[in-house]
Amino acid sequence: MIVQKAYAKINIGLDIKGLRQDRYHEIDTIMQTVELGDRITFTEKEKGIHFWCDDYSIKQNENTAYLAAKLFMKEMGIKQGIKIDLYKTIPVFAGLGGGSSDAAAVLRGLNFIFKTNLSYSDLEKMSLMIGADVPFCIRGGTQRVTGKGEVLRPLKDFSDVWFVIIKPKDSVETVWAYKEYDKLSDLIRPDMDLIQSLLEKRDIEGLKGNVVNIFEKAVIPHKPSIQSAIEDLSETDAVTVFMTGSGAAVAAIYSEMRLASMAYASLSRKHDDIYITKTSGGLK
Repeated sequence: MIVQKAYAKINIGLDIKGLRQDRYHEIDTIMQTVELGDRITFTEKEKGIHFWCDDYSIKQNENTAYLAAKLFMKEMGIKQGIKIDLYKTIPVFAGLGGGSSDAAAVLRGLNFIFKTNLSYSDLEKMSLMIGADVPFCIRGGTQRVTGKGEVLRPLKDFSDVWFVIIKPKDSVETVWAYKEYDKLSDLIRPDMDLIQSLLEKRDIEGLKGNVVNIFEKAVIPHKPSIQSAIEDLSETDAVTVFMTGSGAAVAAIYSEMRLASMAYASLSRKHDDIYITKTSGGLK
């Protein structure tokens, strides 16, 4: 048996550039992995893909982890079987990339078990057949992500920065969020080049007021618990507070662990799905 960790991701700034000819939206964002994550174990079997998850809301043969295994076995012509056990920590429908990260971890795990020796670049190309965020999750770390999610540019390491993340009561489906975004105009857009510069200089204080997620204007009016989470985190000593991905999770960045710990201790009395974590480096 081997184990893979599937790390959550946050979007530090997110812009949408328009609609592509393939009907995907063109994005520009900086994705960052954090240490909050799911755990996946793999055990070789004679045949078939056997999937189990401790979160029974995850449908057995329709989730991204199972689909990743099915794709890998088909593409690599593998006849042996595998048992995959998924232990969930990352909340679902939260914009934290849980499903994408699980799929990426499955591809990495199977590549190791079956000694197929695919490079990370090969896995990224394969993973795009599963979902737009999966290529980033293969290596994680800090990356500027454009296209529909397949154009990846690693940035200077931004690990060991502390966050508190709240998953409000509301959930958000990505397809719905894009439809709501398409109805809007005259939006305040993030300066992604500025955000990248601040991250690479580790100028955490400089991020204040500059991290903009273009989805917030589309999503929050329909999801009041997201606004409540933003307000609660904004009353702590956070440098800046923002929604990640298409929602619903809200992330707050802190200049030091002590301040993040104080915020977590205070708000955990009010919020059930609250996490303290820090950013992590990517695979090389």
